[in-house]
Amino acid sequence: TQVASFSFQYIRPVMAETVVSVEEAQSSSSIVISSYLSPDRGSVSGGNIVSFLGIALDTAGNGLVCHFGSATSSVQIFSSTYAQCVVPSAANGLAGSVPFSVSTSSGAELESTVGSLSYSYSIVPLVMSVMPENGFAVGGSLITVTGEISVDSSVGASDVQCIFDGYIIVPALSISNVSASCVSPPHPVAQVKVGVIVDGLRSESSALFTYEASPVITSVFPSVGSLEGNTLVTVSGTGFTSS
Repeated sequence: TQVASFSFQYIRPVMAETVVSVEEAQSSSSIVISSYLSPDRGSVSGGNIVSFLGIALDTAGNGLVCHFGSATSSVQIFSSTYAQCVVPSAANGLAGSVPFSVSTSSGAELESTVGSLSYSYSIVPLVMSVMPENGFAVGGSLITVTGEISVDSSVGASDVQCIFDGYIIVPALSISNVSASCVSPPHPVAQVKVGVIVDGLRSESSALFTYEASPVITSVFPSVGSLEGNTLVTVSGTGFTSS
C-alpha cells in the first residue's frame, strides 16, 4: 500500500505594532490631585509658585501640566505626593477666578478628590503715601496709608494688614478702596517702607515712614504750681522735635 505525503506552511499574519505611551499606560484615574491649591490666589502678573498634593504624581512619564483657565505651565514634581508649578499671567491681565486643573502631557485631565479647583487672580494693591510720615521708635502712631487698595465687598478689615520694613505685620483698624489705617509697631530708628497685605496679597509701595528716637524728659521746672493753673512750665530733655 502506498501512502501519499504532503507538507504545509503556516504564515502568521502581520499585525500592526501598537505603541503605548507612559501616560496612556498609566490610567489618569491612578494619578489624582488630593488637596486644594496653595496659595489659591495671586497677582494678575503671575510668577508666584503654587503647590498641591496628589497620589502617584511621579508616574507620569513625560510630566504634568498645570492649567489656569486657558493658560498653562509645566509641573515640577518633587515626589509621588507633592508638586509645584509657576502661575502664568492672567489672560488679558484681568482679575477674577479661573478653573484650575492638572493634566498629563498628552492631555488627560487628572481627577481631583477634593472637587473642582480654582485660582483667583487679583490686582496688586499699590501704596503711594503714608500720613504722618514719621513717628517714635516705641511705636504707637496712628497712620493712614493711601493708594489703590482695591478692597472688594468680600474683604473685611480682618483681611487687611499693614507691613513695615517688609516683615513687621500689624492688623488694619479700618479700610476702604483707597486707604487703610493702622498703628505703627516698635522699630529701631530708621526710614522704612510701609505697605499693605490685602487678603494675602502684598502691595507694591513707595511710601516711607521714618522712625525717630523717642524723647527723653530729664527735668520739669518748676515742679509745683498753683491749683488755678497758668503756671509756665519748662520741660527739658532730648529727642524733642519742633512742630
